[in-house]
Amino acid sequence: MWSLDLADGSVLFSTRFGAQWENYLAPSLKDGYLYANGGAYGGMYALNAGNGASRWFANLAQYDLWTRAVDDKYAYAYTADAFAVLDRASGVITRTIQNPSFNSLGVSLIFHQYCPVTHRLWSWMESSIAHTPIT
Repeated sequence: MWSLDLADGSVLFSTRFGAQWENYLAPSLKDGYLYANGGAYGGMYALNAGNGASRWFANLAQYDLWTRAVDDKYAYAYTADAFAVLDRASGVITRTIQNPSFNSLGVSLIFHQYCPVTHRLWSWMESSIAHTPIT
């Protein structure tokens, strides 16, 4: 991962993190930390946005093209098989909600995002759109 200066494009820092197979979307930024998809077999990283140092790594299901949402207390990830709520400070998974209709067809999720304000999960897959209240 690279951090670039907006004014001139120079590299502020670069950091390595484990990853394989998946395509990755831009990380989420909150209070000086980046939250990014990664890991040899799926997961989420929390990295210091100033220098790239790892804060924590949490194992999650390996799935393609997912992104996370972040609020003041939690980081959220929906990897099609489950919705995970992670403590932002430690990376501990505090809650998991399984998706009972998950069907792994080997396709990428085009878009899915959790909105912590409305508590709704929006999911666009190759052939459907859905939103689900999360309580």
